[in-house]
Amino acid sequence: MNGRTRHPLAACLALACLLNAAAATGQPDTGVIAPSSAPPVQPAKLLPVPPDTVLVDLDWPPAGGGVLVDMEPESLLFGGTCRLVFTGLTEALPDSLPVPSWIVPGAIVPVADPAGAQALELRVYRLGWFRVRSGGETSPAVLVGGRLTDINAAAPVRAPRSPGWNLRFILAVVAMAGVLAVVAWWLARRRWGSGPLGRDRKTVPAAWPRTAAELEDLLAGGLPAGGERDFLDGFTALVRAHVARRFLVHGREMTADEIAAACADLGYEQPAARPFVRLLADVDRRRYDPEPVSEAFCREQVARFLEAVAAVRIAPAAGSLPHREIQRGETAWRRLRSEFTANDGGGE
Repeated sequence: MNGRTRHPLAACLALACLLNAAAATGQPDTGVIAPSSAPPVQPAKLLPVPPDTVLVDLDWPPAGGGVLVDMEPESLLFGGTCRLVFTGLTEALPDSLPVPSWIVPGAIVPVADPAGAQALELRVYRLGWFRVRSGGETSPAVLVGGRLTDINAAAPVRAPRSPGWNLRFILAVVAMAGVLAVVAWWLARRRWGSGPLGRDRKTVPAAWPRTAAELEDLLAGGLPAGGERDFLDGFTALVRAHVARRFLVHGREMTADEIAAACADLGYEQPAARPFVRLLADVDRRRYDPEPVSEAFCREQVARFLEAVAAVRIAPAAGSLPHREIQRGETAWRRLRSEFTANDGGGE
């Protein structure tokens, strides 16, 4: 075989190899070898936003004052703080932002990423998902949860706390209450007194000067014959008026038993008001007795009344009564005691 014959054969073999390679790749042969390259990057799939996500329109910053690029973190607890990240923020934070009541704006702070960006802090008081839209840009959805990590999980049930009551504590409380009660009783007894004059021993004004003058006027001219019953009517009214002034009760409208109960309620011991109560009971009974009333009975009741007054008589306090009334009462008292008692005791 000569040189002419080998050259065409080699050319045919080379052409056949190229056709086989083109058929294997399924691509037309363009005569240009394409450079090798990495497969194209697929965009990240965004998580689906729940349908109940709340969208908050933030009318800030104004156009050209900044661009919303992110909101972080992805989740926070109720009452926690999230941050709206802006780039190119040139507007100062106004005094109030048009946000719902469950969002409380905070301060503007710098952030590291992206460089030169700033973030607006928001404190959130609403459970669930929400997003923020500002200047046409919408932030990612953020979940606000409660104390549980999973909002769908049931809260753990804790054993009820023991109230801590025990017998020793109860006894201590009872003992303290008893001590306080004893102290209160002792202070009340010391303040109001325990003598026969009751709790008003230091505050009741002297009633006997006026009573003595009124009794002397009632007895002026002696007891008229046959008028003893009328005298007893006026006498019981005078006794009741004296009891009202001396013991500070409504004695003018009370019976003898009611006067005794009223004096007991005010803290007077029985010996203080008992003579007046018995006197009124005896005189009231005799007033309505159809039997005639004797002059001796009337004088005896006056003597009993003077003895009862003397038992609880107190000296007038300075300035409590007019001086003229005190002088007249003292004069009338001495005359009555001299007339109706065997021993006046020096005017006592």
